[in-house]
Amino acid sequence: MAITPGLAGKKTITVTERDTAPHVPVFSTPALLQLFEQTCTSAIKSSLPADTTHVGFEVNIRHLGPVPVGGKVEATVEVTELRGSKVYFILEARYRGKKIGDGTYSCAIVPSRFGVG
Repeated sequence: MAITPGLAGKKTITVTERDTAPHVPVFSTPALLQLFEQTCTSAIKSSLPADTTHVGFEVNIRHLGPVPVGGKVEATVEVTELRGSKVYFILEARYRGKKIGDGTYSCAIVPSRFGVG
């Protein structure tokens, strides 16, 4: 496996209405979680062994501040550890240089046909 501690990824999105909470017009916690998971996927995708994928099994995030529609959120992730087929990440999201989210994410490397049939 070519995934190693220190492997990092970054993704920036512009918040849209679709990314907001139904009760307040700011970036939602589910959208933050989705951004973190997509960024982790991007970071390791090209390093996965052939015929494998990954599935998340544990996430712990804090959503620390609001971002309005039109704001740009930058997520950064870094692999901190590998244990067998499990990959562990630290996460951080920023808006205008201020941290608006952080946490950890863990996934397992599984066969591409995981859960099929």
